Amino acid sequence: MPKACVVVPNWNGIDSLGTCLDSLIAQSATATVIVVENGSSDGSQQLLNRDYPKLTVLYQDKNLGFAGGVNVGIRYAIDHGYEYVALFNNDAVADKNWLKQL
Repeated sequence: MPKACVVVPNWNGIDSLGTCLDSLIAQSATATVIVVENGSSDGSQQLLNRDYPKLTVLYQDKNLGFAGGVNVGIRYAIDHGYEYVALFNNDAVADKNWLKQL
């Protein structure tokens, strides 16, 4: 299977981030989930540290916005040899076959 990752930018998305990440972790196809944490002040960082310690989290000092955040994640993916990069909003929920269908 090709080396794939899903980049999720987050800024103050604590209300939906857990559901989003759970849906990505439960995918029927294997991929690394990379969260770009854009300097949240709502407890998102603590949620990630506590509930998702095995995910790759790229902490930023400030909000880079969607484009800036995904660019950080894409650069990380390229530098680490991922063949495919999918982008995903932090307030979305993926069907378990979403990645497989891609």
